[in-house]
Amino acid sequence: MRQIAECGYVIYQVEREGVALQYGAETWDSIVTQVSQGTGLEARSYLEMAQAKYKRMERKMGADYAFKRLKKRAQECNAQL
Repeated sequence: MRQIAECGYVIYQVEREGVALQYGAETWDSIVTQVSQGTGLEARSYLEMAQAKYKRMERKMGADYAFKRLKKRAQECNAQL
């Protein structure tokens, strides 16, 4: 659940910045919802953990590095799907 929520978060953030991906935020949102319902785990807490991870990275490493990492992770997520 953690990895799927992280993928949903990074895809959403990257799309907001205008990067086009094969599978968009809507697709990942539905996947997060399906997995959440299937496992009975609340997706919100996992999405918040993903957000905190990348906010922390942005503070420590800078916005440019964090965005490059977001893009790379988004591409990895799409490759997995």
